[in-house]
Amino acid sequence: MTKDQPINSDEENIINIITMYSSSNPYTSINITKLSDPQLYFFSKHFVTQILSEYLNSDEPNYIRLRWFLRRLSQVGIPSGVEFCIDNIDTLTPAISDICHYLIAVNNIYNVDWEILGSKIFHVLNSDIIKSNEYFQISLMSLFARNASLNNASKLIALYQNSPSSLRRKILLSAYSQNMGDWIRELKESYPSMDVWCKRAFIIASTSLPVEEKKFFLDSVKNDNLLNELLIKWAKSK
Repeated sequence: MTKDQPINSDEENIINIITMYSSSNPYTSINITKLSDPQLYFFSKHFVTQILSEYLNSDEPNYIRLRWFLRRLSQVGIPSGVEFCIDNIDTLTPAISDICHYLIAVNNIYNVDWEILGSKIFHVLNSDIIKSNEYFQISLMSLFARNASLNNASKLIALYQNSPSSLRRKILLSAYSQNMGDWIRELKESYPSMDVWCKRAFIIASTSLPVEEKKFFLDSVKNDNLLNELLIKWAKSK
């Protein structure tokens, strides 16, 4: 089994701690405050990056096992491997969905400079391998919608116009999380030409408008869809 194949003793120590606190349930989130200082020591940046490095430096990297290890880190949400994952994203692309899940799990309560991390993610978005795959782009862009602390609002706005609708939808959801009401106001006129999912994302983002302006816009939206109707009702309540 994957869990019985640690790449070194450091990973084995980490997995044993996670197994103990999760009762071997891979879907259980672990409250990091429950870990003792000696246990936290094994989750330090030194050990986590060393484990990830060993996987990547193998002649034939075991991405199945590496992805499994990233999912275990996500259970704890400790940021020890964040910088390594972003700095080595080109090599880690087979695990990109697990990396994104890990970054979301880390959340913004930890001592990480999220805005700088957001800038690094934008740099990654411009790499050829990421630009060649829309799924990779969507996975990374979803981080900005999930974590407002990544910021980089001006770069998100600049990216919007020349992006496909799938990415525009993520950017609109990021505008919601980052409360970008001034920019949403500028986009109101283009609402009728948006595709159905971008329209729904825009309805969500419209909650960043001033109350009266939001109400006027939502009242003007014509919809013949139950989901749209529910979204409009939700947006009006915000």
